Amino acid sequence: MNTYFSANKSLKGGALFVSWNSKEGNIYHKLFSQVANDQNDKSKNFDWKNAIFVKLSQDEAADVVRAIRTNGESKFYHTFENQVCTGTLKYYEIDGEKGKRKGFLMAVKKEEREIKVGFSLGAAERLSLLHQHALSHIFDSEYSVEIQKNKEYAKKKEESKSSKLVVEPATVSDNTTSEPVEENPDDLF
Repeated sequence: MNTYFSANKSLKGGALFVSWNSKEGNIYHKLFSQVANDQNDKSKNFDWKNAIFVKLSQDEAADVVRAIRTNGESKFYHTFENQVCTGTLKYYEIDGEKGKRKGFLMAVKKEEREIKVGFSLGAAERLSLLHQHALSHIFDSEYSVEIQKNKEYAKKKEESKSSKLVVEPATVSDNTTSEPVEENPDDLF
């Protein structure tokens, strides 16, 4: 699991936990809204009990990588049990006291709740690398399942070959014998 924290003085920040399941082939985002700005104990800054859960497909995760690589935007739209969940990750530039601030903003809305998490360029790059790493693990898992299926298929094919009938040499009229003939039992009927 990888974590990103984005607290601010206006209490409109958020936290993001990212994980994945290689066997299911999905990447999970768990977002928490900011409820305080305690500089002494930052763990109290977020509502850990009321998260928004997002399950990204492989294509959606790859789109996050693309958006970060191109300073672009990625969007998703999900419905589950009549609830709508939408999200965006987009590049921004803001004029500030110390010049332009650049980064990414992730905003996820489920029903009436919205959680926003800001990313510096470095944090966004880390998010991109995490998604790439997760996708690599997912691909490796899918590949190993495919290899196992191919091994099982080859084994069944080999067993099928060994179950073919061997016809004993037949005696020919001039008292010579012919070579054994392999026949597939399915071809006999």
